[in-house]
Formats: sequence, structure tokens, C-alpha cells
Amino acid sequence: HARATGDPRSLEGGLRTLEYMRRFRTPRGAQTWELSLHTPDILASAYLVWAYVRGFELAGREEYLDLARRWALSGLPFVYQWSRHPTMAYATVPVFGATNWNAPNWIGLPVQWCGTVYAYSLVQLVPHDDALDWKKLAEGILLAAEQMQYPDGPLAGCLPDVFDLASQARLGPSINPCALASLRLVLAGELDSLAVVTGDGHRVLAPFPVEIRDGRAIVRAPAGATYQVLVDGERVVDVTSTGEDSIPLE
Repeated sequence: HARATGDPRSLEGGLRTLEYMRRFRTPRGAQTWELSLHTPDILASAYLVWAYVRGFELAGREEYLDLARRWALSGLPFVYQWSRHPTMAYATVPVFGATNWNAPNWIGLPVQWCGTVYAYSLVQLVPHDDALDWKKLAEGILLAAEQMQYPDGPLAGCLPDVFDLASQARLGPSINPCALASLRLVLAGELDSLAVVTGDGHRVLAPFPVEIRDGRAIVRAPAGATYQVLVDGERVVDVTSTGEDSIPLE
């Protein structure tokens, strides 16, 4: 909300949360619907990277970028970085633990949707940090997910909840592959959701690529499309696109 609108109260609340989370050292507690709170979890790594990248972008504090990098590194142990089976490299173990303290133990049972959330967060980090080749890591995780998709039949394209490395079997519920499509888009530098830009003292939210030039928002959209633009978190502008739309910000 702070990123989309510039709302100072939202920003203050978000930054307080980032400060509170400084005390934590291990990514845990992201999947308590079936796992104990203490269980190390790649999904927690993902959310923490995402949060601290956004904090850095909004507040400009270098220590938040340092923390984003630290939490990105915390996700690496969950990623298989070698191959013993046809589908294995860049597969992602969801946690180091077992469901309900008992079974299954998730070692050797990648849950790739968790990995794709981590990969998406790494893409957010890429423009700000080159400590590692984060984009290559994200691409590898996506490729592994695409290998795991059902190749044919009524579930064609779906991502299995679980992939058994030893048997190469797809298990569990089947997941809509929209997250894979979204990750593929952002890795290609394309928009997968709302665009937010700032400049000339303004903040603009649009459903298509947008830039600010000379006090105007320039939006590239399909000709004939109808959409809305949010300016400075307060003013909504209705647009019928001509292909490249120029919206005054004052």
C-alpha cells in the first residue's frame, strides 16, 4: 500500500515491522498450517527478501538492502544445486522438517511453488545487488518448475504440489501455473502486475508500463483499452488508450 499510494502511515507501519524483524536470524514460520513454527522455511526467506527490498526502495536505507541480501542467501540451502536425476537441479525443498512433527520429512520432496515465490523475490533484488547472480538462480528455479509441470492429460500445465526426486513422480494437489507465467514475465523484464513509478514529485500506479516525463505520465497500452491510473494515491484518471497515453500530473 505504501508503494502504490505513498501513504505515510502505511510506510511508517511497514518500516516499524522491518525494524522489529532485525532480531531474527533464521527464516521460519511461513507455513504454520502444517509445520511447527520453528521449522526453517524457504517461503520465509522469500517474504523477507521481498519486504526488505521494498523497504530499501521506499526509504533508501542501505541497511535494508544488506538485510535483503542476507535473507536471499538464507534461501540457498533449500535449493538443489546438483543433479542426480533428470529433474533435480534448482528444485527447492520447502522446509528442513516434517509435517506435524512426523511425516513427511520434506528432504527430497521439493515443493516448487515455494521456490517460485523465492525466485520472484530474487528478481526484485536483481536491480539493486550483484553479490551473486540472483537472476540465474531465479531462472534455474523456474526451469525446474517447468520440468515438473504435468506434460499432458487433464492436468497438463499444472504444477504438482510435491515432486518426489527419487521416483520423479508428481504428487499431491495440482496448482494453477499462473505463478510460473508471472515469474517468466518478470525475468523477461515485462510487467506481470501493476506498474509503479515516481518522479517530478509524483507517484503513478498503472496497469501498463508507465514513465514520468515533463510532468506527465506516459502509458503504453493497447489501443482501445480502457483503464484507470492512480496519481499520488488520491486522484483516479479514466483512460481510453490511443496506444501511448499522456496524462497530466498537475
